[in-house]
Amino acid sequence: MENYRPVRDNATLLILEMIQAGAMTAVAIHDALNKYSRVNLQSRMRRVHDDPIRQPIFEHRIRALQERQYVHKLLSKLKHEGLVAKTADRNGRWKATLAGMMRVKKSAQRNAYPPKTFTVKQSHELKIVIFDIPERQKGKREWLRAVLKNLRFVKLQQSVWAGKVVLPEAFFDALRALGLLSHVQILAVTKTGSLKHVDA
Repeated sequence: MENYRPVRDNATLLILEMIQAGAMTAVAIHDALNKYSRVNLQSRMRRVHDDPIRQPIFEHRIRALQERQYVHKLLSKLKHEGLVAKTADRNGRWKATLAGMMRVKKSAQRNAYPPKTFTVKQSHELKIVIFDIPERQKGKREWLRAVLKNLRFVKLQQSVWAGKVVLPEAFFDALRALGLLSHVQILAVTKTGSLKHVDA
């Protein structure tokens, strides 16, 4: 039987984001989390599996139990880490601590990307953008591909794009802000057919 896992990679941040605006009970957290989660339940009990009537009831009960246990276990873990705390009232509500709020803020800053759209201005000069961005910076790589697509560049390979477009200064500023200048090479095809580097 597989464990209950949320769709989002970091359930910690999801819970902190939900309760930082106001205290919530574990039941309310469970209900909200369930909207963004999935359960991959595979029962290996042949007797139940072979019974088309009993199987859905069994799976539903196991699924509900797994979800509740998962939420309570995660809340206990967050409390131990000092990210959440129980309120003083008798409703058993949870609230985000200052450390929890700072965790959400840092995550938002870390995952923030510049805009993906820039002003498109045609050029007679063909430009080729070649990049080699590490897998650990996959988000930045996907951002760059989206930008190039919006700038009407044509994909020659996954990391090689070409287009007759003027690359705006804001594009280079974004590359600089993301620390991608060392991973991106931009070439321009001159009238004589030779290649020249385009400096930021």
